[in-house]
Amino acid sequence: MSRRFSSPSVLLAGGDGDLLTKAHALSNAIQKIQYPHVIEELGIRPQDLVHGNAHRAETILRNTVQWGLVKLNMESLGRDWSLRVSDTNVEEALVQYFPDSGVLEIQQRALDVFREVDMVVVAVHEILGHHAHETRVQRSDRTYYLSSRRNTQEGCAMRCENDLLVGALKRAGLEWKLFRVLRALEDIGHLSGWDLYPAGHRMPREYVKSYVRMYSGQAQHYVFVETDEYCPCLLSASP
Repeated sequence: MSRRFSSPSVLLAGGDGDLLTKAHALSNAIQKIQYPHVIEELGIRPQDLVHGNAHRAETILRNTVQWGLVKLNMESLGRDWSLRVSDTNVEEALVQYFPDSGVLEIQQRALDVFREVDMVVVAVHEILGHHAHETRVQRSDRTYYLSSRRNTQEGCAMRCENDLLVGALKRAGLEWKLFRVLRALEDIGHLSGWDLYPAGHRMPREYVKSYVRMYSGQAQHYVFVETDEYCPCLLSASP
């Protein structure tokens, strides 16, 4: 079976009280920020839907990667990546990256519900985070590459989000963090949070329910404070 991991991944916090406090703080921060009508350097209208257009989605992904490489002072990712659009299937991750092949798989449902700014988040997390990171690990230490290291994988991708989703993209970063908190709450049986914080509805709820059903407890096992020497955002980000 091909190794894979889905994104955006789950944020860990300790217990529902901490998670609810975090959700409330994120919601308050989100309400204070408005999206610009256009983000010129990325060529997007952040709140416009992708409208199921795979070509538009890939254009945003690739433009974001090029923009991110400049921000991170990187010449290249180290290897190519490709986009595969799959059929809608709630029993699979809406977005997932396959590190062995460098394939980013996005369900058609994601293209139907994601905004242009959500595609930017996917590019930052999956390609500038996971793909660049996995490429460096694969080339440097095959044994380490094949090891179980979920915390450092997700820690690197989250580091990239924290470094790059700033300025005009700050609200998007906060919305996706809130989504992960709501999914973690769902995982521990706290179901009311979803309705309280609509800004965190970055994926359809049926995908959240499917995730926590299939991977019970997994949302509670990730603390994104750990990465490793191969993380491109750790190594290359400007001060």
